[in-house]
Amino acid sequence: MIFAPPQHGKSYLVSKLFIAWALGKIPDLKVISASYGDDLVQQNGQAVRNFVSGPIHQSIFGNRIEQSTRAKDYFLTNTGGQYLGVTIRGGGTGFPSRLFVIDDPFKSRAEAESEAFRNHVKDWYRSVCYTRLAEDSILVIMHTRWHADDLAGWLLSEHKHENWELISLPAIAESDDIMSRLEGEALVPERFSVESLNQKRLTVGSRDWVSLYQQRPIEAGGNIFKQEWLRFYDEAYMRKSAMAMNRYIIVDPARTQKKESDYTAMVVIGLNLDGNYYLLDAVYDRLTLKQRAETLIDLHRKWMPLQVGYKKTGHEQDIEYISEAQNRQNYRFAVIPLSEHGAKNARIERLAPDFENSKWWLPSTMWKTNSEGIAKDLIEQLINEEYKAFPAGRHDDFLDCISGIKDMNTRFPMLNTITRPKSKFFYA
Repeated sequence: MIFAPPQHGKSYLVSKLFIAWALGKIPDLKVISASYGDDLVQQNGQAVRNFVSGPIHQSIFGNRIEQSTRAKDYFLTNTGGQYLGVTIRGGGTGFPSRLFVIDDPFKSRAEAESEAFRNHVKDWYRSVCYTRLAEDSILVIMHTRWHADDLAGWLLSEHKHENWELISLPAIAESDDIMSRLEGEALVPERFSVESLNQKRLTVGSRDWVSLYQQRPIEAGGNIFKQEWLRFYDEAYMRKSAMAMNRYIIVDPARTQKKESDYTAMVVIGLNLDGNYYLLDAVYDRLTLKQRAETLIDLHRKWMPLQVGYKKTGHEQDIEYISEAQNRQNYRFAVIPLSEHGAKNARIERLAPDFENSKWWLPSTMWKTNSEGIAKDLIEQLINEEYKAFPAGRHDDFLDCISGIKDMNTRFPMLNTITRPKSKFFYA
């Protein structure tokens, strides 16, 4: 089992060069190579075919590909060897394997965060992969770590009896490095220097850096959103700057108004000259459809945003009703349906790198009276009930609504003079 970071030649080394070499060393070797999708399976298979057909391989090993097998993902050699490429999303295969290579079973954070897809990968391993192995077969897994319960994490935890040999290659060396690198050295400095890797660390955020690059995945909610990342602006600054920002409204409606239901969240987000996001206004309440429409129109009149995004899953009728309410008031604006991609936790976690890099600024307080006549500080509620508690908190709709800015076609204003407020304090 080999762990390595993205873009460090994993597929090239394991799924292409290594397999071609193995087919040369063991002339009658039966190989199955698996990856997350058809495109990668085809690319890997074509590369292995090219290597085995090349003059260097043939001058060393002598075996050749049978001309009767022309597919990219399947071929035979004239010495009894066999290559088959499969996708983890596919069904079973009736072919035996003495060498089985699994290359990156997950293609994205969304897949790794999906418990259903993780279970699919585990079922595939049990029912497809493992049943193809003989007593003397070799199984190689090349894995970038995404999640504590991804395929590698599950095998190391639940399948210790399989006696895995582990090679973990973090992008930046830590103590007791398996390659005897000094602590702080880059894995492939000719490709990624320490300086460029540290830049990636800032861009991707702590969780993805530790998981994808250092191969130490942390659980979702494992201190993803940190207290020290919070930044606050003062009202005097905002009175001067808010209307010069590019402003957007996002709505995340609740499905019902029952006591136990989720809240309707609406946020007004300003994109400023300094490249940062500012939470300008918000609504967080249990609202009827009529109340949602009226509240949204009021927010639009107040802030005059460039766009309004409305999370559409199950709420197509909402948008129709809002259009009718606009006609009644003779006040019209476009409402853009926003598709929700991936699990809610994965959507929310997209905010973490920007919070970490001081790109999100909040007001120190935001007092609002809800539909039940109760006054609440929405900022205190956001931080204590969602930001700190995520993902174990009772509600996460405020954060999910804010994350909708990532699904909109937004732009920052462009001027020569850029100002940035100073953070006055952290929220206690």
